[in-house]
Amino acid sequence: MGVKCEKISEEVKCSIELYGNNPSFFAEIIRLAIKTLELLISKVLLAAAKVAEKIVDVVHEKIVVKEVPVLKEKSEQEVVVQKETLLPKKPEEPLLLSKYPLIMKLDVELQRRNKEIFAIEQERGNLEIELSECTGAFKQKQKKELQERITFLDKKVEKMKAELSQVLRDAGYVNAAEFFTELFTVREEKRKYNCNGKRKTEEIRWIICYDIQCRYIGFIKPNNVENNYEYGESMKKLVILRGNSGSGKTTVARALQRKIGFNTMLISQDEIRRNMLWVKDGIDTKALPLMIELLKYGNEHSAIVILEGIMYDEWYSPLFNVANELYGANVYSYYFDVPFEETVRRHQTRSKSQEFGEEHMRQWWREKDFSSVLKEEIISCEMDADGIVEKVYADLLEEE
Repeated sequence: MGVKCEKISEEVKCSIELYGNNPSFFAEIIRLAIKTLELLISKVLLAAAKVAEKIVDVVHEKIVVKEVPVLKEKSEQEVVVQKETLLPKKPEEPLLLSKYPLIMKLDVELQRRNKEIFAIEQERGNLEIELSECTGAFKQKQKKELQERITFLDKKVEKMKAELSQVLRDAGYVNAAEFFTELFTVREEKRKYNCNGKRKTEEIRWIICYDIQCRYIGFIKPNNVENNYEYGESMKKLVILRGNSGSGKTTVARALQRKIGFNTMLISQDEIRRNMLWVKDGIDTKALPLMIELLKYGNEHSAIVILEGIMYDEWYSPLFNVANELYGANVYSYYFDVPFEETVRRHQTRSKSQEFGEEHMRQWWREKDFSSVLKEEIISCEMDADGIVEKVYADLLEEE
Protein backbone atom coordinates (compact mmCIF):
# COMPACT_ATOMS: atom_id res chain seq x y z
CA MET A 1 0.00 0.00 0.00
CA GLY A 2 2.92 2.31 0.67
CA VAL A 3 4.30 1.74 -2.87
CA LYS A 4 0.87 2.44 -4.40
CA CYS A 5 0.41 5.67 -2.45
CA GLU A 6 3.94 6.94 -3.04
CA LYS A 7 4.68 5.75 -6.56
CA ILE A 8 1.24 5.79 -8.13
CA SER A 9 -1.32 8.07 -6.40
CA GLU A 10 1.08 10.92 -5.58
CA GLU A 11 2.80 10.76 -9.00
CA VAL A 12 -0.57 10.81 -10.88
CA LYS A 13 -1.78 13.77 -8.81
CA CYS A 14 1.40 15.80 -9.57
CA SER A 15 1.30 14.86 -13.29
CA ILE A 16 -2.31 16.07 -13.64
CA GLU A 17 -1.46 19.32 -11.90
CA LEU A 18 1.53 19.92 -14.21
CA TYR A 19 0.48 18.37 -17.53
CA GLY A 20 -3.23 17.87 -17.26
CA ASN A 21 -5.09 14.79 -18.36
CA ASN A 22 -2.55 12.74 -20.37
CA PRO A 23 -2.99 8.92 -20.58
CA SER A 24 0.55 8.37 -21.86
CA PHE A 25 2.00 9.92 -18.70
CA PHE A 26 -0.30 7.73 -16.56
CA ALA A 27 0.94 4.53 -18.27
CA GLU A 28 4.55 5.56 -17.66
CA ILE A 29 3.79 6.16 -13.98
CA ILE A 30 2.30 2.67 -13.70
CA ARG A 31 5.38 0.99 -15.28
CA LEU A 32 7.72 2.85 -12.87
CA ALA A 33 5.57 1.77 -9.98
CA ILE A 34 5.78 -1.88 -11.12
CA LYS A 35 9.59 -1.67 -11.40
CA THR A 36 9.76 -0.16 -7.91
CA LEU A 37 7.54 -2.88 -6.58
CA GLU A 38 9.68 -5.62 -8.20
CA LEU A 39 12.80 -4.06 -6.71
CA LEU A 40 11.19 -3.99 -3.30
CA ILE A 41 10.09 -7.60 -3.60
CA SER A 42 13.64 -8.59 -4.58
CA LYS A 43 15.05 -6.87 -1.50
CA VAL A 44 12.48 -8.57 0.70
CA LEU A 45 13.30 -12.00 -0.75
CA LEU A 46 17.03 -11.38 -0.37
CA ALA A 47 16.59 -10.35 3.24
CA ALA A 48 14.37 -13.36 3.85
CA ALA A 49 17.03 -15.66 2.37
CA LYS A 50 19.69 -14.23 4.69
CA VAL A 51 17.42 -14.67 7.69
CA ALA A 52 16.61 -18.22 6.65
CA GLU A 53 20.32 -18.99 6.31
CA LYS A 54 20.96 -17.70 9.82
CA ILE A 55 18.11 -19.78 11.18
CA VAL A 56 19.45 -22.90 9.46
CA ASP A 57 22.92 -22.26 10.90
CA VAL A 58 21.51 -21.87 14.38
CA VAL A 59 19.41 -25.00 14.10
CA HIS A 60 22.34 -26.97 12.70
CA GLU A 61 24.54 -25.79 15.52
CA LYS A 62 21.96 -26.86 18.10
CA ILE A 63 21.19 -30.24 16.59
CA VAL A 64 24.52 -31.38 15.18
CA VAL A 65 27.18 -29.57 17.15
CA LYS A 66 25.50 -29.65 20.55
CA GLU A 67 23.49 -32.88 20.51
CA VAL A 68 26.35 -35.12 19.37
CA PRO A 69 28.42 -34.38 22.50
CA VAL A 70 25.34 -35.06 24.60
CA LEU A 71 24.99 -38.48 23.02
CA LYS A 72 28.66 -39.14 23.57
CA GLU A 73 28.40 -38.12 27.21
CA LYS A 74 25.40 -40.42 27.61
CA SER A 75 27.37 -43.30 26.13
CA GLU A 76 30.24 -42.66 28.54
CA GLN A 77 27.80 -42.52 31.40
CA GLU A 78 26.32 -45.86 30.43
CA VAL A 79 29.79 -47.41 30.35
CA VAL A 80 30.52 -46.05 33.80
CA VAL A 81 27.28 -47.46 35.16
CA GLN A 82 28.04 -50.83 33.67
CA LYS A 83 31.45 -50.84 35.28
CA GLU A 84 30.00 -49.85 38.63
CA THR A 85 27.22 -52.45 38.55
CA LEU A 86 29.36 -55.27 37.17
CA LEU A 87 29.27 -58.11 39.74
CA PRO A 88 31.70 -61.01 40.05
CA LYS A 89 30.68 -63.77 37.73
CA LYS A 90 29.21 -66.76 39.49
CA PRO A 91 31.41 -69.83 39.09
CA GLU A 92 30.20 -72.09 36.35
CA GLU A 93 28.63 -75.19 37.79
CA PRO A 94 30.43 -78.35 36.63
CA LEU A 95 28.31 -80.62 34.50
CA LEU A 96 28.69 -83.49 36.97
CA LEU A 97 26.99 -81.42 39.69
CA SER A 98 23.68 -81.75 37.87
CA LYS A 99 23.60 -85.30 39.23
CA TYR A 100 24.35 -84.17 42.81
CA PRO A 101 20.74 -84.20 44.17
CA LEU A 102 20.01 -87.67 42.77
CA ILE A 103 23.31 -89.13 43.96
CA MET A 104 22.92 -87.70 47.47
CA LYS A 105 19.34 -89.00 47.64
CA LEU A 106 20.59 -92.45 46.67
CA ASP A 107 23.37 -92.20 49.25
CA VAL A 108 20.82 -91.47 51.99
CA GLU A 109 18.78 -94.49 50.91
CA LEU A 110 21.84 -96.74 50.94
CA GLN A 111 22.86 -95.52 54.39
CA ARG A 112 19.36 -96.26 55.68
CA ARG A 113 19.49 -99.79 54.32
CA ASN A 114 23.01 -100.33 55.65
CA LYS A 115 21.92 -99.28 59.13
CA GLU A 116 19.11 -101.81 59.02
CA ILE A 117 21.53 -104.52 57.94
CA PHE A 118 23.99 -103.46 60.63
CA ALA A 119 21.30 -103.67 63.34
CA ILE A 120 20.38 -107.22 62.27
CA GLU A 121 24.04 -108.27 62.16
CA GLN A 122 24.52 -106.89 65.66
CA GLU A 123 21.55 -108.93 66.84
CA ARG A 124 23.04 -112.00 65.14
CA GLY A 125 26.40 -111.39 66.82
CA ASN A 126 24.73 -111.24 70.23
CA LEU A 127 22.90 -114.49 69.47
CA GLU A 128 26.21 -116.12 68.51
CA ILE A 129 27.66 -115.15 71.88
CA GLU A 130 24.58 -116.44 73.65
CA LEU A 131 24.75 -119.68 71.68
CA SER A 132 28.41 -120.20 72.57
CA GLU A 133 27.55 -119.83 76.26
CA CYS A 134 24.57 -122.18 76.02
CA THR A 135 26.05 -125.51 77.13
CA GLY A 136 24.62 -128.53 78.84
CA ALA A 137 22.15 -131.26 78.03
CA PHE A 138 19.19 -129.29 79.39
CA LYS A 139 19.71 -126.40 77.02
CA GLN A 140 19.36 -128.28 73.76
CA LYS A 141 15.97 -126.72 73.06
CA GLN A 142 17.33 -123.23 73.71
CA LYS A 143 20.35 -123.92 71.48
CA LYS A 144 18.06 -125.09 68.71
CA GLU A 145 15.94 -121.95 68.98
CA LEU A 146 19.02 -119.75 68.94
CA GLN A 147 20.42 -121.57 65.91
CA GLU A 148 17.11 -121.22 64.08
CA ARG A 149 17.00 -117.52 64.87
CA ILE A 150 20.58 -117.08 63.62
CA THR A 151 19.75 -118.93 60.41
CA PHE A 152 16.66 -116.77 59.93
CA LEU A 153 18.71 -113.58 60.39
CA ASP A 154 21.38 -114.84 57.96
CA LYS A 155 18.75 -115.32 55.28
CA LYS A 156 17.20 -111.94 56.05
CA VAL A 157 20.56 -110.17 55.78
CA GLU A 158 21.34 -111.98 52.55
CA LYS A 159 18.01 -110.85 51.11
CA MET A 160 18.52 -107.26 52.27
CA LYS A 161 21.98 -107.14 50.71
CA ALA A 162 20.56 -108.45 47.44
CA GLU A 163 17.88 -105.75 47.53
CA LEU A 164 20.54 -103.12 48.22
CA SER A 165 22.53 -104.31 45.20
CA GLN A 166 19.37 -104.16 43.10
CA VAL A 167 18.81 -100.54 44.15
CA LEU A 168 22.27 -99.70 42.83
CA ARG A 169 21.65 -101.53 39.56
CA ASP A 170 18.31 -99.77 39.10
CA ALA A 171 20.15 -96.47 39.50
CA GLY A 172 22.56 -97.44 36.72
CA TYR A 173 25.55 -98.64 38.76
CA VAL A 174 27.20 -102.03 38.28
CA ASN A 175 28.27 -102.30 41.91
CA ALA A 176 28.84 -100.32 45.10
CA ALA A 177 32.41 -99.42 44.14
CA GLU A 178 31.24 -97.67 40.98
CA PHE A 179 28.62 -95.72 42.91
CA PHE A 180 31.02 -94.61 45.64
CA THR A 181 33.58 -93.52 43.05
CA GLU A 182 31.02 -91.22 41.46
CA LEU A 183 29.72 -90.10 44.86
CA PHE A 184 33.19 -89.00 45.98
CA THR A 185 33.81 -87.24 42.67
CA VAL A 186 30.53 -85.33 42.89
CA ARG A 187 31.19 -84.34 46.51
CA GLU A 188 34.62 -83.08 45.54
CA GLU A 189 33.20 -81.03 42.67
CA LYS A 190 30.55 -79.64 45.00
CA ARG A 191 33.13 -78.57 47.55
CA LYS A 192 35.31 -76.89 44.94
CA TYR A 193 32.27 -75.09 43.58
CA ASN A 194 31.12 -73.90 47.01
CA CYS A 195 34.62 -73.07 48.28
CA ASN A 196 35.54 -70.88 45.30
CA GLY A 197 36.81 -67.55 46.58
CA LYS A 198 36.54 -68.44 50.28
CA ARG A 199 39.31 -68.87 52.81
CA LYS A 200 40.48 -72.46 53.10
CA THR A 201 41.86 -72.17 56.62
CA GLU A 202 38.67 -71.30 58.53
CA GLU A 203 37.86 -74.93 59.32
CA ILE A 204 39.58 -78.27 58.92
CA ARG A 205 37.36 -79.18 55.99
CA TRP A 206 38.49 -76.01 54.19
CA ILE A 207 42.10 -76.84 54.92
CA ILE A 208 41.72 -80.29 53.44
CA CYS A 209 39.86 -78.84 50.48
CA TYR A 210 42.74 -76.39 50.07
CA ASP A 211 45.22 -79.25 50.07
CA ILE A 212 43.23 -81.03 47.37
CA GLN A 213 43.20 -77.95 45.18
CA CYS A 214 46.92 -77.39 45.65
CA ARG A 215 47.72 -80.94 44.64
CA TYR A 216 45.35 -80.79 41.72
CA ILE A 217 46.68 -77.59 40.16
CA GLY A 218 50.27 -78.38 41.05
CA PHE A 219 51.11 -75.41 43.31
CA ILE A 220 52.58 -77.59 46.07
CA LYS A 221 53.13 -81.23 46.82
CA PRO A 222 51.86 -82.85 50.03
CA ASN A 223 55.41 -83.37 51.31
CA ASN A 224 56.26 -79.68 50.80
CA VAL A 225 53.52 -78.23 53.00
CA GLU A 226 55.25 -76.01 55.56
CA ASN A 227 52.40 -73.97 57.03
CA ASN A 228 51.72 -74.61 60.69
CA TYR A 229 47.95 -74.40 61.09
CA GLU A 230 46.27 -73.93 64.44
CA TYR A 231 42.91 -75.63 64.90
CA GLY A 232 40.05 -75.02 67.31
CA GLU A 233 38.77 -77.77 69.58
CA SER A 234 35.65 -78.35 67.45
CA MET A 235 37.75 -78.96 64.33
CA LYS A 236 39.72 -81.95 65.64
CA LYS A 237 38.59 -85.34 64.43
CA LEU A 238 39.32 -88.98 65.18
CA VAL A 239 39.14 -91.86 62.70
CA ILE A 240 38.96 -95.39 64.16
CA LEU A 241 39.53 -98.40 61.90
CA ARG A 242 38.80 -101.83 63.43
CA GLY A 243 38.57 -105.36 62.13
CA ASN A 244 40.20 -108.78 62.07
CA SER A 245 43.77 -109.40 60.98
CA GLY A 246 44.21 -109.11 57.23
CA SER A 247 41.06 -107.04 56.66
CA GLY A 248 43.01 -104.05 55.27
CA LYS A 249 42.96 -101.60 58.19
CA THR A 250 46.66 -100.72 58.16
CA THR A 251 46.80 -100.25 54.40
CA VAL A 252 43.83 -97.89 54.50
CA ALA A 253 45.15 -96.01 57.55
CA ARG A 254 48.52 -95.27 55.95
CA ALA A 255 46.96 -94.21 52.65
CA LEU A 256 44.47 -91.99 54.47
CA GLN A 257 47.25 -90.31 56.44
CA ARG A 258 49.10 -89.53 53.21
CA LYS A 259 45.96 -88.19 51.57
CA ILE A 260 45.03 -85.87 54.44
CA GLY A 261 48.63 -84.73 54.75
CA PHE A 262 50.18 -82.40 57.29
CA ASN A 263 49.39 -82.71 61.03
CA THR A 264 47.73 -86.14 60.84
CA MET A 265 48.74 -88.59 63.58
CA LEU A 266 48.57 -92.37 63.04
CA ILE A 267 48.29 -94.66 66.08
CA SER A 268 48.73 -98.29 65.08
CA GLN A 269 47.97 -101.01 67.63
CA ASP A 270 50.48 -103.46 66.14
CA GLU A 271 53.21 -100.83 66.00
CA ILE A 272 52.77 -100.03 69.69
CA ARG A 273 52.09 -103.49 71.08
CA ARG A 274 54.43 -105.61 68.95
CA ASN A 275 57.23 -103.25 67.91
CA MET A 276 57.45 -100.56 70.58
CA LEU A 277 56.50 -102.55 73.70
CA TRP A 278 56.64 -106.19 72.53
CA VAL A 279 53.91 -107.27 74.90
CA LYS A 280 50.99 -109.70 74.71
CA ASP A 281 47.48 -108.63 73.86
CA GLY A 282 44.66 -109.14 76.33
CA ILE A 283 42.23 -107.56 78.76
CA ASP A 284 45.10 -106.03 80.74
CA THR A 285 47.60 -105.47 77.94
CA LYS A 286 50.29 -102.91 78.68
CA ALA A 287 49.71 -101.41 75.24
CA LEU A 288 46.34 -99.98 76.34
CA PRO A 289 47.63 -97.25 78.73
CA LEU A 290 50.17 -96.05 76.17
CA MET A 291 47.53 -95.94 73.42
CA ILE A 292 45.29 -93.88 75.68
CA GLU A 293 48.11 -91.42 76.38
CA LEU A 294 48.96 -91.19 72.68
CA LEU A 295 45.30 -90.51 71.91
CA LYS A 296 45.31 -87.65 74.43
CA TYR A 297 48.51 -86.30 72.90
CA GLY A 298 46.98 -86.44 69.43
CA ASN A 299 43.88 -84.63 70.61
CA GLU A 300 46.03 -81.83 71.96
CA HIS A 301 48.51 -81.49 69.11
CA SER A 302 47.07 -82.95 65.90
CA ALA A 303 44.20 -81.91 63.65
CA ILE A 304 43.23 -85.48 62.80
CA VAL A 305 44.15 -88.73 64.56
CA ILE A 306 43.82 -92.15 62.93
CA LEU A 307 43.57 -95.10 65.35
CA GLU A 308 43.76 -98.55 63.75
CA GLY A 309 44.05 -102.14 64.87
CA ILE A 310 42.15 -105.32 65.72
CA MET A 311 41.32 -103.83 69.15
CA TYR A 312 38.76 -106.35 70.41
CA ASP A 313 35.77 -104.58 71.91
CA GLU A 314 36.04 -106.63 75.11
CA TRP A 315 39.63 -105.54 75.74
CA TYR A 316 39.78 -102.02 74.33
CA SER A 317 36.48 -100.49 75.44
CA PRO A 318 38.33 -98.19 77.91
CA LEU A 319 40.23 -96.71 74.95
CA PHE A 320 36.98 -96.16 73.04
CA ASN A 321 35.39 -94.48 76.06
CA VAL A 322 38.30 -92.05 76.23
CA ALA A 323 37.92 -91.42 72.50
CA ASN A 324 34.27 -90.43 72.96
CA GLU A 325 35.16 -88.17 75.89
CA LEU A 326 37.87 -86.37 73.92
CA TYR A 327 36.19 -86.04 70.52
CA GLY A 328 32.47 -86.36 71.16
CA ALA A 329 30.58 -86.27 67.87
CA ASN A 330 33.82 -85.97 65.88
CA VAL A 331 34.59 -89.70 66.08
CA TYR A 332 34.42 -91.47 62.71
CA SER A 333 34.48 -95.20 63.41
CA TYR A 334 34.56 -98.02 60.84
CA TYR A 335 34.49 -101.80 61.21
CA PHE A 336 36.00 -103.93 58.43
CA ASP A 337 33.53 -106.80 58.08
CA VAL A 338 35.55 -109.07 55.79
CA PRO A 339 35.09 -112.88 55.54
CA PHE A 340 37.84 -115.04 57.01
CA GLU A 341 38.81 -116.55 53.65
CA GLU A 342 39.30 -113.09 52.17
CA THR A 343 41.49 -111.96 55.08
CA VAL A 344 43.71 -115.03 54.54
CA ARG A 345 43.98 -114.25 50.83
CA ARG A 346 44.91 -110.64 51.54
CA HIS A 347 47.42 -111.67 54.24
CA GLN A 348 49.28 -113.83 51.75
CA THR A 349 50.08 -110.71 49.69
CA ARG A 350 51.69 -108.92 52.65
CA SER A 351 55.24 -109.01 53.99
CA LYS A 352 53.84 -110.25 57.32
CA SER A 353 52.81 -113.53 55.70
CA GLN A 354 56.15 -115.05 56.80
CA GLU A 355 55.58 -114.07 60.44
CA PHE A 356 52.26 -115.91 60.91
CA GLY A 357 49.79 -117.82 58.79
CA GLU A 358 46.22 -119.06 58.54
CA GLU A 359 46.35 -121.06 61.77
CA HIS A 360 47.22 -118.01 63.88
CA MET A 361 44.68 -115.87 62.05
CA ARG A 362 41.96 -118.42 62.85
CA GLN A 363 42.88 -118.27 66.54
CA TRP A 364 42.63 -114.50 66.54
CA TRP A 365 39.43 -114.43 64.45
CA ARG A 366 36.30 -112.91 65.98
CA GLU A 367 33.13 -112.87 63.93
CA LYS A 368 31.52 -109.41 63.75
CA ASP A 369 33.20 -108.02 66.84
CA PHE A 370 31.21 -104.78 66.73
CA SER A 371 31.91 -102.17 69.40
CA SER A 372 29.52 -101.73 72.29
CA VAL A 373 30.81 -98.17 72.72
CA LEU A 374 31.38 -96.79 69.24
CA LYS A 375 28.85 -96.08 66.49
CA GLU A 376 30.59 -97.98 63.72
CA GLU A 377 29.94 -97.97 60.00
CA ILE A 378 30.40 -101.29 58.22
CA ILE A 379 33.08 -101.61 55.54
CA SER A 380 32.43 -104.65 53.35
CA CYS A 381 34.88 -106.61 51.22
CA GLU A 382 33.24 -105.17 48.08
CA MET A 383 35.19 -101.92 48.49
CA ASP A 384 38.89 -101.82 47.69
CA ALA A 385 41.45 -99.83 49.69
CA ASP A 386 41.31 -96.77 47.44
CA GLY A 387 37.53 -96.67 47.62
CA ILE A 388 37.57 -96.91 51.43
CA VAL A 389 40.13 -94.09 51.67
CA GLU A 390 37.97 -91.87 49.47
CA LYS A 391 34.87 -92.68 51.50
CA VAL A 392 36.44 -91.88 54.88
CA TYR A 393 38.05 -88.77 53.44
CA ALA A 394 34.70 -87.59 52.07
CA ASP A 395 33.04 -88.26 55.45
CA LEU A 396 35.62 -86.04 57.15
CA LEU A 397 34.88 -83.24 54.69
CA GLU A 398 31.12 -83.61 54.78
CA GLU A 399 29.44 -80.47 56.17
CA GLU A 400 27.64 -80.97 59.42
